[in-house]
Amino acid sequence: MARYEALYGWRYRSLFGWFEVSEAGLIDLELVHQAMEKAKVIQERSHEEIPVQILDRQVCKLRTKDVASVKVLWRNQFVEEATWEAEENMKKRYPHLFESGGNAD
Repeated sequence: MARYEALYGWRYRSLFGWFEVSEAGLIDLELVHQAMEKAKVIQERSHEEIPVQILDRQVCKLRTKDVASVKVLWRNQFVEEATWEAEENMKKRYPHLFESGGNAD
């Protein structure tokens, strides 16, 4: 029994090679196209966390610098599940959260 199967109770299934053995006679380009279509379906099913609101801001003072963090409320999560993220990274990725007044210094 493989380690993965022993740990999780099922065989490891790679995202590649989802075609049936009988389909192995397909032309290579068709096979690549099939794999790309399946990858698109997987991407559509996965969800991306989208930040909704900045709840709080804090600055941690280290020896040589100050590190600003913001508490971010993510879509489909409760306030209790909000996470602290680096303010600089959040400003780069989601500038629209900082454009409205109230949270900026």
